[in-house]
Amino acid sequence: MAHELMLDRRFKLTDDGGSQVENPVFARVREHFHTAFWGSLASDLAQAPPCYVRVVRVLAEMRDGIVELAEGTAEVAQIRGVIDVDAIEAQVRGGALRWE
Repeated sequence: MAHELMLDRRFKLTDDGGSQVENPVFARVREHFHTAFWGSLASDLAQAPPCYVRVVRVLAEMRDGIVELAEGTAEVAQIRGVIDVDAIEAQVRGGALRWE
């Protein structure tokens, strides 16, 4: 998305966080990648036992993106505390998390 924002002056984000993409091929490819990505994460969780490695990695990336947006504010510490990836990984290792 950063690439689009920098290079395509027509690229705009909608109020719901989506984008107004005029190219139907790009929109279709994006839709397929979106479906494949989230489907593969769901498949990881559907394994017996569930595999949390990529899910935790995605959660960490999301947390880092939120922290980056909040950089320089008091909320950064609160965000890191709420989305404590180390604690989540410890729960995964200890078998405390269950995916149903």
